[in-house]
Amino acid sequence: MKPLFEQIVFDLDDTLLDTSGTLVPIAVRRACLAMIDVGLPMTIDSALLRRTELLRLNPRIDTWTELAQAAPEPIRARIAKAGSDAFYRYNVDELPASAFRPQEGALELLHFASQRSKLHLVSAGDEQTQRKKIERLAIEKFFASIHLVAPGPGNKHRAFAEIDRKFRTSPEERFVSIGNRVDTDLGEAKTLGWSTIWIRAGEHVSLQPLTSQEIPDFEAGSPMVLLRLWEQQFPTTVKDPNV
Repeated sequence: MKPLFEQIVFDLDDTLLDTSGTLVPIAVRRACLAMIDVGLPMTIDSALLRRTELLRLNPRIDTWTELAQAAPEPIRARIAKAGSDAFYRYNVDELPASAFRPQEGALELLHFASQRSKLHLVSAGDEQTQRKKIERLAIEKFFASIHLVAPGPGNKHRAFAEIDRKFRTSPEERFVSIGNRVDTDLGEAKTLGWSTIWIRAGEHVSLQPLTSQEIPDFEAGSPMVLLRLWEQQFPTTVKDPNV
């Protein structure tokens, strides 16, 4: 069976898991409330609106740091940390199963790809929270390696480099990174010479490439779209039982 790529690296949030449709609104509200509790001079409604506006103006911005600018300078860092911590770190077990909805076609894509290639997962966030999400989706079985890194520029690149170093068996071996962020999921993989696929969905769907490295080799609106394409390009060979 012809491999899609020898090594396929997936992002988790808004690539395999429909985070923006379920978990993000809950996490954003929790983060804004946490910031208000430690001194952000806003109502919850104004904080939510302000964050939406900040993302609209600049999808790459650290919204917690920017929101904290409304507070007196001495407590801004504490307020920003409270928001970031509350957004990324929470008790997954307190949320209903309905909050953990895979993206359309995500599980089918993993099943299809795992039969043809070696899969890896690289996800940014709180380690315990991300691991719980993986458990809820029951997808750990698909991956040869899982790398959970802190949010921030460069952290995914280090994970990609580790995968390249550990799993590359020849200079010709093909790697591809699949994710919803052109900066971290695509740009930080392209520097290693990898191919990239943009799942154009989720909270950062409006984030546009700023450099040539961030331009995807291919883009799809969902894992299902990518699956259908790969099914056409790499059809499953069914052996004739009479042969």
